Amino acid sequence: MEAHIEVGEVARRKRVVRKPAAEPKSYGRSKISNGRDLLPDIDGRSLVARRYRDIASAVLADQSGADQCSEARKQLIRRFAAAAVLAEQMESRLANGEEINIAEHATLSSTLVRLAQRIGIDRVSKDIGPSLGDLMRIGIEERQREAAEAEAAAKAAGEAVGESNADEAADMAADETLTSGDVVASAAPSGEEEHE
Repeated sequence: MEAHIEVGEVARRKRVVRKPAAEPKSYGRSKISNGRDLLPDIDGRSLVARRYRDIASAVLADQSGADQCSEARKQLIRRFAAAAVLAEQMESRLANGEEINIAEHATLSSTLVRLAQRIGIDRVSKDIGPSLGDLMRIGIEERQREAAEAEAAAKAAGEAVGESNADEAADMAADETLTSGDVVASAAPSGEEEHE
């Protein structure tokens, strides 16, 4: 007697294991997400497109770069760049003697101010580690701690040996803390020798 299993039954018996959702591969993302294009279906060589890219890049640099910004902040920066380009176009028409709608310009300026407040006007520096001053302070603190430990060791050695040998114990502790680069000077007698 042969067991007959239908195809649908096998499919129901198989356990489907799916991989967790991971970051999509770069070729599966849009050119904008990959950073290749700034805007969809734009050549990027026009004066306006180049100015837009320059403003967006400058503001991103002020915010520590694109890798330090969230997607929401990047989107705000793009809106800011677009509004800035529109404001510049209106201002160039005004400088050429043409009339502009002052209400539109005021609204655009207010929008720029609000976006700038959300993005952050101040530059944000990247954390590159401790500064030279921090490194120097750490070195001084380490030397002070070593000196305090040496003094405590000398005091403890002096108490162990007794009061009469405290100076010898302090000298022994100081000798132990000297490094190979330290030089110990010996004092020569300062008196004249007696002649017979």
